[in-house]
Amino acid sequence: MNYDRLFEISFLFVMKWEGKESFDTGGYTKWGISQNANPNIDVKQLSLNQVRQIYRKRYWDRLSLDMLPTKIAIAIFDMGVNLGTTRAARFLQRTINEVLHKKILKVDGIIGEKTIEVCRIVHRIGKLDRLLLELFSKRIKFYYKLSGKRKYKKYYKGWINRVSDLMSYIAIVEVG
Repeated sequence: MNYDRLFEISFLFVMKWEGKESFDTGGYTKWGISQNANPNIDVKQLSLNQVRQIYRKRYWDRLSLDMLPTKIAIAIFDMGVNLGTTRAARFLQRTINEVLHKKILKVDGIIGEKTIEVCRIVHRIGKLDRLLLELFSKRIKFYYKLSGKRKYKKYYKGWINRVSDLMSYIAIVEVG
């Protein structure tokens, strides 16, 4: 597995959705990096290479995605960027427990050795597609609930389109 290539493939997907300048709930945002969340960085001056490094450190590495099966890594990376790393890890752990019909993982929001091991088992026993479908379903339900709040309602359609696009992307992606 070439994890540098996998990160790049995942990063390209995220940039498709985060790659614009905007002014949203996080204030001025460029390439998905908001000024409000990064007061010590001049977000307007960020280069794409700096953004890549931020995503690698804050999302990819924090979620231990080099250790996960390819399709899970891509899905959790995008989820971590859009929903936060702790929430993404909890979604993964909770969904694994449901797919395996037992509480095998502690839902602590940390992708550690046990979560990594169980993700590999899910892949080996042929339950990867089910896990991914359940993850996408939970994400859509989360967005639906969030869209009930007035300030988020306008983002709902875009969030659903992003999940749909991610499902298609993961279905065809190949990493050498």
